[in-house]
Amino acid sequence: MTRNDIGAEDGIADPFLVTDGSQFYLFYEEIESSDENIGYATSPDGLTWTPQGTIIDIADHMAYPYVFKWDGSWYMSPDRAGSGPGDFEIWKADSFPESWSTVETAISENYTISDPTPFYFGGRWYCIVYDGTNIQKRLYYADEGRSIEGRSWTEHPSSPIATGSTLSRNAGRPIVHDGYIDWPSQNDDAKTVRLHRITDLTPSSFSWSEVATSPILQPTDVDWNANDMHHVDMMMPYVGGPPLVAVDGNDGRYKLGMYTMGESDIAARMNSTTGVSVSDTNYTVIPFDTVEHDYGQGVDLANDNWTAPENGVYQFNAQVRFGNFTETDFRVLGYISVDASSSGDDVIAAGLDHAAVGDSLSVEMTGQAKLRKGVSIGCVVWQNSGATIDTLAGGRSDTYFDVSKIGSL
Repeated sequence: MTRNDIGAEDGIADPFLVTDGSQFYLFYEEIESSDENIGYATSPDGLTWTPQGTIIDIADHMAYPYVFKWDGSWYMSPDRAGSGPGDFEIWKADSFPESWSTVETAISENYTISDPTPFYFGGRWYCIVYDGTNIQKRLYYADEGRSIEGRSWTEHPSSPIATGSTLSRNAGRPIVHDGYIDWPSQNDDAKTVRLHRITDLTPSSFSWSEVATSPILQPTDVDWNANDMHHVDMMMPYVGGPPLVAVDGNDGRYKLGMYTMGESDIAARMNSTTGVSVSDTNYTVIPFDTVEHDYGQGVDLANDNWTAPENGVYQFNAQVRFGNFTETDFRVLGYISVDASSSGDDVIAAGLDHAAVGDSLSVEMTGQAKLRKGVSIGCVVWQNSGATIDTLAGGRSDTYFDVSKIGSL
């Protein structure tokens, strides 16, 4: 959609995609010459859209209409910064989708708050905001409780969690998984969208790292998004909806687009960084302790496996590296297999390495398999050195498990 479709003077940006089960709703910022408003469009399928007009026009800045449903109510946390200080305001639908009113100002600071993005994780609400005064990304947490209303908010001891124009601005809806959060951010310098994974978050701790597939959006150089991409809402595929991803782009004016999350977007990588002892002539399941990315939510670190989220043809690559041993003239076998089995019928890929001298060796396994939804895959090794040897407690390139969907059944 473009500004001409909705009658906005200067563009349309910041799309957020939701559904009530009967149709799809796309909320967006309408960019006018004097201020910005919130509008929305509807669709029966997520692809063909009918603009329904402006729903919030208060003669002031209104952008980033982050709309979400929580415990039966629809909420919005818009960007209210504009030329003023801005706050984290919580809005609530009086009559979804067109009638909204302010519930409360949750956070007000002496700096410009933009793009406030609240999310519920681990029994409490958190919120990440952009500090436009100091060009920083700031993290807040609330007291425990399910309701987003009436909470007491405190800045996190790790805040600010980013500084500078390449990471500080939020870029859309976070995807909250069981145990981690995928967080999109704008890179204002490269005009791309980066993706980080928050793997540790409590009121006293915070840790995240950029996923291997980042940046996940970048300009095309030739089309409606030739100059800039700075927003994404990829929630729909993760809540049982169609593989639709709402984005915006800029070729001089901001426009909205709809991407589809294809087969290659079901992918995962697990790493083993702590090392494991493999005894002589015993099959040992390789334990994985970190997740680099998990599109499709198939990783299960507790059981050291990955489960196919849907029927398909999958490509597997794995490596197990051993080091610091003195034994010589022995072999190591590795298998990627169903339920980490060593049975021939369950093996997807096998690898072999021969240690002629002591020091290190690597077993590499590559293969493809047609899998039904729910089939679990792991990695198992065997060696005959006559002693116990250890896998390397190293980085991401030592012992790992990669999978991606490459076709449909």
